[in-house]
Amino acid sequence: IYTRTLPIIPQPQSVQWQDDTLFFSNEYSLSWVTPSNLTQNPMGKTIDELLQQCRSDLFSSNSEKQKIILRLTLVTATDSIFGGMEAYELYINRQGLDIRANSAAGLLYGAHSLRQLLYSHKSKGYLPCLEVLDYPSFPFRGVMDDISRGPLSNMDFLKKQIRRLSELKLNVFSFYIEHVVRTKSHPGFAPPDGLTVAQLQELSEYAARHHVQIMGSFQSLGHFRSILSQPEFAHLGVSDRMLDPVAPASRLFLEDIYDELIPVSSHPIFNINCDETYDLARGPRLKSLADSIGEGGVYAHHVLPLLKYVRSQGKRPGLWGDVLLQHPD
Repeated sequence: IYTRTLPIIPQPQSVQWQDDTLFFSNEYSLSWVTPSNLTQNPMGKTIDELLQQCRSDLFSSNSEKQKIILRLTLVTATDSIFGGMEAYELYINRQGLDIRANSAAGLLYGAHSLRQLLYSHKSKGYLPCLEVLDYPSFPFRGVMDDISRGPLSNMDFLKKQIRRLSELKLNVFSFYIEHVVRTKSHPGFAPPDGLTVAQLQELSEYAARHHVQIMGSFQSLGHFRSILSQPEFAHLGVSDRMLDPVAPASRLFLEDIYDELIPVSSHPIFNINCDETYDLARGPRLKSLADSIGEGGVYAHHVLPLLKYVRSQGKRPGLWGDVLLQHPD
């Protein structure tokens, strides 16, 4: 007896149930037919790896008597599935399995849903026959991981996170970065085990195989204590925790970092952060300026050129909204 929910994350948009089942076990074999135009897509290899893992865990490797065939189909524009480029249809019946999608991303999501069904029904030995239509309700589905506090994640763990996000059908992954990336222009502020720019590039390429985009990020005003504590960079601060928002050297430093991080981030937004800036009127020089143009004016003096620079590099700038809310003018 099945309820009106399925062990699929997230729940599909619609499910049509049939009064039948498809049996499977390690006495059955599983094979799949992949469209030729998927072979050159980076997600094609990922789909193949997912299905191979299913076959290894749940099916026989050489059964000739009881075969289950999975057909993967990229539909044409005239036959497109409702729901956009990430939409897919999953069909389960006694004749086998079908996943139809508008794009490789849709096929990947359909493969994830099928895997979740197969593994959750392993003890039962059969799948319900049904038709699934699924597509995301929100185009932007992201997670930010603060890797700048606590132990730094290694590459194996970061790649595992990407695979997990893909399985959950999330498509944006961002790292909150203060000081943990070793850049070529300013290598001295990062710890010895910090991520390199080359590793960030590797993660972006790996994420693309799983239909995940890496959103670039670098803290660009407050939260600068880890960098300013290094003697080489102390002169950039107006306090022990915030960059000097009116010093040209601060802006040039940030532009150097952006020049390295922006090209290795795949998402169209690059986050300059700039939140929790408590020292906008600290010290005689900033106090005098803030008395003249306001703390919001001091903030704008720093942030507006950074937004312009990010746009000049082909990205849409993002930042946290706390200071904007405090100073809407």
